[in-house]
Amino acid sequence: MVVGQECNILTKISSPITGSDVVFYPSAGHGGGKLDAWEFDADLVIMADKMPDQSDTMDDWFESFGGDSDQLFASSDNYRIEQRGDRYFCFFFGDNNEVFEKIRDAHLPITTFIGINDGCGEGGNYECVNSQPWLHKVFKRFPTSGGRYITDHSPVIYPVNHQHWHSHPPKPHREFIFEDWNLKRGYGRLRRYSSGMYGRGLQYEVNRHNRSVWRWENETDVTVTLEHDNIANYTESLDGVVVSRRCKNQLDELCEVIPQHQVIRGWHSGTEDEEYFTRHILEWAEDNQLSTVGTIAYGQGEHEGILTVLNSWAKAYPQRVKIFFFDEEDFQDIRSNFEYTGG
Repeated sequence: MVVGQECNILTKISSPITGSDVVFYPSAGHGGGKLDAWEFDADLVIMADKMPDQSDTMDDWFESFGGDSDQLFASSDNYRIEQRGDRYFCFFFGDNNEVFEKIRDAHLPITTFIGINDGCGEGGNYECVNSQPWLHKVFKRFPTSGGRYITDHSPVIYPVNHQHWHSHPPKPHREFIFEDWNLKRGYGRLRRYSSGMYGRGLQYEVNRHNRSVWRWENETDVTVTLEHDNIANYTESLDGVVVSRRCKNQLDELCEVIPQHQVIRGWHSGTEDEEYFTRHILEWAEDNQLSTVGTIAYGQGEHEGILTVLNSWAKAYPQRVKIFFFDEEDFQDIRSNFEYTGG
């Protein structure tokens, strides 16, 4: 057993597993015997939590996830590592960011990232590991083949203020686009507790996003684009946006600049009539003299009325309407009227 090494211990085990499956679970807490690290289909499982500060407490937390403190590969004042065959389970007792830096400095990939019960709502964590800065840096460590993301709360995926973690969250997206990544709901779940918001961990398959755009223009040069992308990626190029309350919460989380905006409460009922809502967007842009306006998917699967209204629109504003959507199958009923322009 290696004892008391102060260097990055991950560099000692990274060579045989670089390019393999690595699970990272920050703010893992105490397992309570409900989650066994060895049940993951992974070569290396890395957990982190700053709470334990005594040796016996560290052993207890390590063992709560299936570790064996009597069979350690390495240990120190701030970690426990066990090896079984070619697989490793590491528990670091320190700041999540410092552990992430150890992973990065050891040139290890992350193939599964877990953000469940991280303590951000109860005051036990000073930052949510599901927030934009964390997802940005973690997803960059995913291999080119993509990775898995398991979460039960997120100001990005669950678009509510994460300070209201105790409230019932809205239904999470089945497909979501975050920066340059496409997230699709999978079927696997990770359960830590039997009830409540933290009882249901949803799995997302994360891959690089391939942006798609379709373009249409009427006789008075009003241009409309259907864009398979996140409106949050383009707020700086828009003069105004018409969005749901849910989307506005996401913009608050993800964007430094939010243009002039109108929030529609009760999005599904308020936008079901596609002709009425299209006319509403155009009139709002005209009233505020906005050249380029953006909105999100609407019409409840019926979109022919969008072109009906746009064909008769001849006012000075807007010149461009951008409609962003997550579901890659959306707007199939009118795409044949548009020109595909790629990404």
